[in-house]
Amino acid sequence: LDSDVFIQAKNLHYGLDFCPAFWEWLIQRNDAGSVFSIEKVGDELNAGGDNLTDWAAAQGTRFFLKPDEAIVTAFARVSSWATGQRYEPAAVNTFLPKADFYLVSHALAHGHVVVTHEKALTSYLCRLRLSFYGEHVFARGPAAYKERKSVPRPEPQHHQEEFNVNKEE
Repeated sequence: LDSDVFIQAKNLHYGLDFCPAFWEWLIQRNDAGSVFSIEKVGDELNAGGDNLTDWAAAQGTRFFLKPDEAIVTAFARVSSWATGQRYEPAAVNTFLPKADFYLVSHALAHGHVVVTHEKALTSYLCRLRLSFYGEHVFARGPAAYKERKSVPRPEPQHHQEEFNVNKEE
């Protein structure tokens, strides 16, 4: 899960105090091995200094996975894609150390689906957006839809993009 999934859930429809069932569901799905995020996303949430920070800290590395050796090859592929596009160098340099880069690389390395609220802006060359490179580097297809349908979860109240990173270019 991208950090915006947690942040928007907290700020909009699923506040931690208003809808604890959503947050309990995330923990249950994490325990079942079907929902998680990465350490860099956890770091972003920990910077918030609010009840979401507390929730994320309580989940630790079982929910927010650390990078492993398998993502090194994926780093190269995602980095190569980013530098080979029409983006301004500053956009690429900002993207590479951020959570989105690690999130896509982790998903690519392990065949996971990335869930985000970001939307692609094809004319926006000064910032790489998670949805844009997810859409162009890795094919979206029936496997992402099948994955989504195979896990019962609350219906989102807002836009959600899912990407299948299993397929090579």
